[in-house]
Amino acid sequence: MTLTRGISTSLGRMVLRGTARLIGGRVARTIVTLAGIAVLARLLTPGDFGVVAVAAMILPLSRALLDGLIDVPTIREDALDQEGLANLIWVGVTLMTGLAVLLWLAAPGLAVLLNSSRLDDVLRVLCFGLLLQPFIASSHALLRREHRFGLSALFMPVAGAAYVLTAIALALLDFGVWSLILGQIASLAITAAGLGLISGIPIRPPRQFRIGAAWRLGGLGLATRLLAWMSANVDTLFASAMLGAAGAGFYSRAYNITTQLKEPFSALDQTVRQAFVAQRSLDDAAAARATLGGLRLVVLAAAMVSAAVIVLRDPIVALLLGSQWGAVVLPLAILAASLPARVARLYLDGFTYARGSMRHMLVRNIAIVGLLAGGLWLWAGEGIVAIALVVAAMHVGTLFFRGGAVDIAVAGGMGQRLAAMAPGYATGAALVALGEMPGLIWPGAADMIDWSVRVAVCALCYLCVVLAVPGRWLPRSIAEWRRRRSPLR
Repeated sequence: MTLTRGISTSLGRMVLRGTARLIGGRVARTIVTLAGIAVLARLLTPGDFGVVAVAAMILPLSRALLDGLIDVPTIREDALDQEGLANLIWVGVTLMTGLAVLLWLAAPGLAVLLNSSRLDDVLRVLCFGLLLQPFIASSHALLRREHRFGLSALFMPVAGAAYVLTAIALALLDFGVWSLILGQIASLAITAAGLGLISGIPIRPPRQFRIGAAWRLGGLGLATRLLAWMSANVDTLFASAMLGAAGAGFYSRAYNITTQLKEPFSALDQTVRQAFVAQRSLDDAAAARATLGGLRLVVLAAAMVSAAVIVLRDPIVALLLGSQWGAVVLPLAILAASLPARVARLYLDGFTYARGSMRHMLVRNIAIVGLLAGGLWLWAGEGIVAIALVVAAMHVGTLFFRGGAVDIAVAGGMGQRLAAMAPGYATGAALVALGEMPGLIWPGAADMIDWSVRVAVCALCYLCVVLAVPGRWLPRSIAEWRRRRSPLR
């Protein structure tokens, strides 16, 4: 029987509700994770985090591969049935088993290549977590296909709490780096079991195991997501190889903070994919208007977050990591400056997954990985600030890659996209300038006074921006709510 799709009478309402639920789940997970980082950063060393930052890259790798193999066809294929989904799941299990065996054998060599003596044992333990990933990926995909976004979001903070509580408990018992690894395994096991029961995915192997059929449905998505993973993780590999575990640990903490801040925006990617598959009757002109309007808003929101991180970089590092992590401050500010570009790319890719050219995305990702690896090869040895500069420049540079004909029709040309992003970037620059003024006016102020003034200035500026956003930029329901609540009406 063909897998059912959720029903929605309004594209805008579906995106708003689905995104709100997924954002809620991601925000809750981010809060839990950042709270856990604040504790773990004081119990463990930068070297511990460096080893885990390199080893744990196999988890987003597996998610990226399965996102292409399972999630993309589950969202795009109208005729997919239970047997087809079971086939995708077990092809995914086979792929993850092969990846686990390969990593198990390659672990000693990778430890030498990446300048990390403990990496081999850590990699081998994490390999067991790979086998759970196909069931997690298929559960999330099926729930989103059915528009059950709330249930998909529910396990985000649950997974975060399982990781954090397990890791902190083991760190207090002096398990060191193993507290982080076993925390990851516990999180994966709880998520796989809970989501599997809620979603009702087929657990048993299919009657006919068809690798060719799975590749036909998800091959392009798999290759595209593999390249996206490479572009997101090659920086940490270079940091470990050229700067050692401690250098990778410092850099990974800066990158991880900005990644956590990006998490709420990732909800848009999932709902946008499903929304535009479910609303295929929408013509290209209407789709482009909706896309560019949404792009304007997400870049504005990301720029406001980015500006806050840049202005409050010192208290953020002091609060989340502690005084021994001072080397993270400048890389954090540099990476935060590229957050609007990362969010814009994530948002636009959601449309490509739903209606655009997967082949064009594949070619673009090949170019991005090549350019990023070349830049890191030249400058990674200069330190984590140089790595952050290369990565931030590449994130911004991806906005200037020309889209394919289908993508331009659905999401606008480069000029239209840049025009939609301009208000957000201008607002972010203005907020940074205003937020830095207290330090320029009163350079000798005590840290707590300086930080408090910066927070107050940021809060006042943000309130002004929220009130000043034109109502025509906002979805109708939000514009009406703001009009009723605004103290200026």
